[in-house]
Amino acid sequence: MLLESLLLDENHVFISTGLGGKGEKLRYFIVLFGKENSDFTELQKKIIRNEFHIHLKKYNSELEELNFSGSLANMLAMIPMKVIIKQIFTEAIKECNQYGDFLVSNFIITNVKELSFDEIREYVKNQQSLK
Repeated sequence: MLLESLLLDENHVFISTGLGGKGEKLRYFIVLFGKENSDFTELQKKIIRNEFHIHLKKYNSELEELNFSGSLANMLAMIPMKVIIKQIFTEAIKECNQYGDFLVSNFIITNVKELSFDEIREYVKNQQSLK
């Protein structure tokens, strides 16, 4: 790429992420947290699925995968590089909370790697012990 840039006298940009992407979109791994330590109900799961699908679509993004474990949810989403990612998830969480205030407003997002539910729980445990 460097050689091509020098020969053509054009600058090129190369973006590398652990989760990859396609076209102008990057793949992100997102973690949502329930406010209670109990499992999400079927209704709450449906609300999360619907609201995130709607909000991602609004920003020309797509929900690829959504998983639940206890009071945690994780997802993979393809999001255009030009989109303000925090805005999508803040809006979607706020909308979900209109139906029962069951999601924490903070979330984890990365494009480096997918985390297992055990890794997420360990991370949360370590963060709480630092307080």
